[in-house]
Amino acid sequence: MSPPTDELATTLRAREERLLCPTVRASREAIAELLAEDYLEHGASGRAYDRSMVLDALPKTPAVPHWSITQFHVRALGEGRALVTYRLTDERKGVSVASLRCSIWERAEGTWRMVFHQGTAIPG
Repeated sequence: MSPPTDELATTLRAREERLLCPTVRASREAIAELLAEDYLEHGASGRAYDRSMVLDALPKTPAVPHWSITQFHVRALGEGRALVTYRLTDERKGVSVASLRCSIWERAEGTWRMVFHQGTAIPG
């Protein structure tokens, strides 16, 4: 297995950022384009969410307007699969809230879709 390319890292980072974009988060169709049919998420609350739960909830949830991604890394997991890890910082009303994020992306029919995501809050 070869290491991930810069192109793959750029592609997957852009897709992660799209999921944070207010216009994407407001659109069930736009979110659906990014999530695999068998998508699963483990939230910081410890609760699990499937694709249909996310498609129903995200358009009703306020977007994160002041976020930044740092420490972004991609690791190939095999042909057409990759693990993405990063730190997400949300700056709201002068308060910085950080979490560690990981996502598994899978390429199917020429498109990268997220199959798993987990966010873990960093105490602070």
